[in-house]
Amino acid sequence: LASSRNKALDKLERVDLNKLISQQVNKFKQEYKSIEWEPVLSCYAKISPIAIQRIIQNLLQNAIRYGDNKTIRIELSSTPEQVKFCIIDQGSGIPEEYHNTVFQPFFRMEASRNANTGGSGLGLAIVSQLCEIYGWTIKLKTNDYKGCTFCLSINNNYL
Repeated sequence: LASSRNKALDKLERVDLNKLISQQVNKFKQEYKSIEWEPVLSCYAKISPIAIQRIIQNLLQNAIRYGDNKTIRIELSSTPEQVKFCIIDQGSGIPEEYHNTVFQPFFRMEASRNANTGGSGLGLAIVSQLCEIYGWTIKLKTNDYKGCTFCLSINNNYL
């Protein structure tokens, strides 16, 4: 992992997160209209654009797949210490005892899945691995009104 991390950190670019998130949202809005996203004034981070795009795609796909066809909200905020990006859905949520397990490869909560929803159980594992390589943090919490919030934090040493 250390050599992967060093190679990855050599390829960081200063990225406008508003623009990158907007591009991804526009792609998904072609088939799923209920995504709320409002760019913030200015939000740049020194990151891998390919890695962050993959994370956004995987998190949005999950939110669409398991969000019960309700509105998905995306939030972006930044402080001098960190950038925080969250995707909030209003689906049935994930029980707290599975919050760490969902990031393991091939994990699927079969009770909430069927042949129609698809999914291999790799999306969140990929998100977790990318976060580990780049030193980012991904957290999951269940919302008060059901659903899930996945938040990605990028520390200031990468801004």
